[in-house]
Amino acid sequence: MFSFARRLDETAALLSISMGLAQIMGFNHATVGFAGAQAMFQAFSASVAEQIAAFFRFVESKQVVGAMQTEDYRTFARGYNGPSYAQNRYDIKL
Repeated sequence: MFSFARRLDETAALLSISMGLAQIMGFNHATVGFAGAQAMFQAFSASVAEQIAAFFRFVESKQVVGAMQTEDYRTFARGYNGPSYAQNRYDIKL
């Protein structure tokens, strides 16, 4: 499916996927320090270290570092996954 979508519109496809170990959406590319979704995809494809560094930048941008440190999974999941976190039970899965 991704390959098909990428052939239709590469930018739209890359903005719409979760990337890397932390499954960061492509539309968050600027938040984690990349000029575009393509640059994020290339960096993540080349390096696990880039994926981990981006995860920490994302967590910092969402201001949930403290929640992670205190094991406040509800607050962390809300910040990390958005307002529908409970629907998917992300706080419980953590």
